Amino acid sequence: MEPWAFIPIGIYLLVKIVESLVHHRLLKGIPLRIHVNGTRGKSQTTELITYGLQAAGIKAMGKVTGSVPTLLHTDGRRTEIKRITPTSIREQQWVIR
Repeated sequence: MEPWAFIPIGIYLLVKIVESLVHHRLLKGIPLRIHVNGTRGKSQTTELITYGLQAAGIKAMGKVTGSVPTLLHTDGRRTEIKRITPTSIREQQWVIR
């Protein structure tokens, strides 16, 4: 195999490393993260936690992925997430940004 054939692999790896570093730097800017897991009631639980924290004066944002994926903004607004592609980790990275 020619040496130049490894250039695309090197570029891909470099992009992934930079993407990972940026993502971890952004995560450090969020001092508290709450993950809600289970089989039923996650959206309602997430809404209750988000709005409860906001009522306590804490700047909180939530994301529910039930039948209608929605962002719960820090000011109480709700925005539906329009998905063009299937759900992926990129959606989570976008929310963190």
